Amino acid sequence: MRKELLIGMRDRFNTRRIIQKMTTSGRVLHTFEYEEGHREWIKYYLFNSPDRIAESYNRDLCVVDTMSRNTGRLLILSEAGKLRAIYEGQNLGRMFKPSDVCCTRGCEIILGDPRNNAVHVLDKIGKFQRFLLTNCSYPSALRLTQNRILIGSENGSVHVFEYEESNQSNDF
Repeated sequence: MRKELLIGMRDRFNTRRIIQKMTTSGRVLHTFEYEEGHREWIKYYLFNSPDRIAESYNRDLCVVDTMSRNTGRLLILSEAGKLRAIYEGQNLGRMFKPSDVCCTRGCEIILGDPRNNAVHVLDKIGKFQRFLLTNCSYPSALRLTQNRILIGSENGSVHVFEYEESNQSNDF
């Protein structure tokens, strides 16, 4: 396994919003900042505020991007930085603002949604599959270990659940 760090940054003037992949010694391997496919003189930022980042086992980057005080989204980027998908939640009554993301060995994407007290499961292309949990009190931090998921709550409690991946597969 390679030892790399993924760091999301935004300057205080909001002129740069980037993710950098770097070695543990601090050498920058790749900078993700602009969306590809636009004319050279027009640049579109990929991120508003990249808050949480997870790398899936297929090397895609899953980025929790805060859009405003009340809203957020999940961006899925290829290893090269190409935008693959944007997930903006399900209609659960409150605005979607994901708090954390983690990825399984089968490349499922798991998102904490504290505003709706839910944990979402997406496939590797960002399509909603199911809710892992609803009525989960403010799931703000996620950690996956082998067949368990640890969910930290904004109230300070940690819940541990057995987790079994679905057998669904979507190939690119």
